[in-house]
Amino acid sequence: MNPMKKILFILFISLAIAQNSNEEYLQLELNKAVNDINSKKFNNAISRIDKNDFSNSIFSNHALVIKMKAFHGNGDLEKALSVRKNISVHTLEPNLNTIYNIEMGDIFSAMGFFDKSFEYYLLANKSNVDSKSNKRINQRFKKLVRMELDEQQIGLLILTEDSPKNINILMLAQSFSMARNNSTNLKDVFSSIDYNMLPRELRSSHRYLKKNISTNNSFGLKMGVVLPLTGQNSVQAKAFLSGLQEGNELSSNSNKIQFIVVDNYGKQLNTVRACNDLINFHKVDAIIGPFSEQNLISAATALSNYDIPIFAPKSNNESIHSINKNVYLLDSSLDAKNQVLANHVVNNLNLEKVAIIAPRTKEGVEEVDSFLKEMDRLNKEPVSIQWYENTDPIDLRDLFKNLREIAWEINAQDEYQEFLGVDIDLLDSMFDVEADEVYDIFDIQEDESIDSTKVILESIDGIFFPLADEGLTYVGAQISLSNLQTQLLGNDLWLDLDFINQETISPHISGMYFVSTFNPKYRIGNEFDYDPKLNNLFHYGLDFAQFIIEVENKNNSFFFFNESKTNKISNTRSFDFSNGMVNKDINILQYSNRRIIRTTITTE
Repeated sequence: MNPMKKILFILFISLAIAQNSNEEYLQLELNKAVNDINSKKFNNAISRIDKNDFSNSIFSNHALVIKMKAFHGNGDLEKALSVRKNISVHTLEPNLNTIYNIEMGDIFSAMGFFDKSFEYYLLANKSNVDSKSNKRINQRFKKLVRMELDEQQIGLLILTEDSPKNINILMLAQSFSMARNNSTNLKDVFSSIDYNMLPRELRSSHRYLKKNISTNNSFGLKMGVVLPLTGQNSVQAKAFLSGLQEGNELSSNSNKIQFIVVDNYGKQLNTVRACNDLINFHKVDAIIGPFSEQNLISAATALSNYDIPIFAPKSNNESIHSINKNVYLLDSSLDAKNQVLANHVVNNLNLEKVAIIAPRTKEGVEEVDSFLKEMDRLNKEPVSIQWYENTDPIDLRDLFKNLREIAWEINAQDEYQEFLGVDIDLLDSMFDVEADEVYDIFDIQEDESIDSTKVILESIDGIFFPLADEGLTYVGAQISLSNLQTQLLGNDLWLDLDFINQETISPHISGMYFVSTFNPKYRIGNEFDYDPKLNNLFHYGLDFAQFIIEVENKNNSFFFFNESKTNKISNTRSFDFSNGMVNKDINILQYSNRRIIRTTITTE
């Protein structure tokens, strides 16, 4: 080999080694980006892709698909769609092609374009190469077949489809659309479906439709659902959505609800977009959600010019009605709850000296202000308001110390009054009491040592403990430190029987009252065996779905346009809108004998 050829050969080998080394590095970076996405660190994944040059790499398509998923995870759907323009779809390997098609379907589904998302899932169903991908696709089909899909568009997809399994899925979706439109050809199309060829995940939908066809049931309301199915509150949102769907299917009434579900990713911009699409494109009769106060304000503002109901599952702020008069508060309002609680405190329990210990959060301050307003209306003023920072961990020792000092002062005043039959202020003006005389009054020797912290004080009649989220973990475990014999009062965040039944907590909060819209059906007399599942968001959604269906069938119209707006048949919650836009069905519950009982209350 001549010297020049030798040099060129060495350079070629060096470049090949360098290239291989670079590809290995890029593959490692891709793996890290995937881990970022799995850990919901979407910005990290985007930065990792951007700082490396994948343009001439064998992993260029992989990098772009990952970047698209990261933008989707952040809720930036427009940017996610812009990334796909640079993807060479025709060169995608089978596994990556499946991932790409599923991702495209998810993006269009999140945007409310269910017809388009269906097309991509069909493509993924053809290209999938493993059982895991197959299951993921079928789970998406299960949701989509019941969505608002264009009947004609589905028909066109059937004509161009060559996969028998896809054709069966399409005919099932078409049947649902026909059922909603009362199409005369429904039974012909439905009878053409090969049940055994349907994926296992879709067979329950087939059975559900078969039952409704045979009983001539129809689909009634079309309701949009805007929830954070991705992100911080996704677990709670999915539980609530599952309850809605289960309540719909369990209902024995003729009309069913058609839910059009949109993921807002917990973001205000996505909420506005979702509401506009649901109203203008899907023509829904009402909207359920969103969860957070900020997103509810966005939804209420976006729909302020539409005469359409918005059902707020978690908000209790009546001021929302200044933005949109059509917002229904399912969980009642702070003022409505505290009106019931304050009336119970003053007129039923006859508590005179009430203290408050509350978190210094926006929600905590609002709850205390609401309670004080109702107490003031009843001419009552708290003896003390103690605030704690809602940090991790919460330390209440100083607050209890302060409260005990106040209790000692009240106790001293009461003892003086009982001893002399004279008000303490008048007593001070009559004569001075020497130190040794004080010891005589309380039968205490001057040199006697007393640990005041061990003395149980009864001079404070009640303490109101409104909790913030996660506060129960710390507050409940510290109640015993107060060493106060008093009536405890709380909000519905205390309703976690598994937690409060702990031996370190249960004896110290026995007899505690809670105010809540929670109203269990499963009782023995006025008691019920508390199951944590009964108070979660799943049953909340289930009860609301049954409420809507029941009232619609009772009145042959959408209930909120009718004078009758009450319901008393739910499992765990009742809804009463007979007096306006706020749920007035509020209960006083009491913790007793390791159970929670419903208390009979009287009103003013």
